Amino acid sequence: MKTKLSIKLKKASIADCKTIFQWQSDPEIRKYSRNIEPVNWLEHVTWFTSTLSTNSTKHLYIIEQAKSTIGLLRFDQVNRSDYPSINIEKGLTHEKSRAISWEISIIIAPAHQGKSMACLALNHIPNHYKKHDIFAEVHQKNQASQKTFINAGFSRLSNTLFALKTTSLPLE
Repeated sequence: MKTKLSIKLKKASIADCKTIFQWQSDPEIRKYSRNIEPVNWLEHVTWFTSTLSTNSTKHLYIIEQAKSTIGLLRFDQVNRSDYPSINIEKGLTHEKSRAISWEISIIIAPAHQGKSMACLALNHIPNHYKKHDIFAEVHQKNQASQKTFINAGFSRLSNTLFALKTTSLPLE
């Protein structure tokens, strides 16, 4: 009998700092990052605590499965102008949401990769982010992540850029 996998997202806390540092330091994860340089612990702590601040335009969620921490979902608020090559005519966005969008990134702990956890997490994106377009830049050689974003309903806009169309949720 096959059991259904379920995940939960919870806001990250300072208690998650070391675990995320360990994941970000993993060479297999690092090779697909924008910055492939090794992570410095002190810089990580500074970044992490700043990101957790209430005024931050970056939001971190811990992905849990069966009460185990298995990954990180990160949202960075970006200006629509950061993606000038996107064809608005394709209907990706509401007129009012064009100024603000979110860039999403995801890390799955090495022990949990290849188990569809990333796709499950992407399917649990909180609704308030879906009021605006959500973009993901995925390394050209990271075929597994590209497939994950497609399977989670994102559209491929280029070799490395994916977008989730805004939902019909009311705008604030």
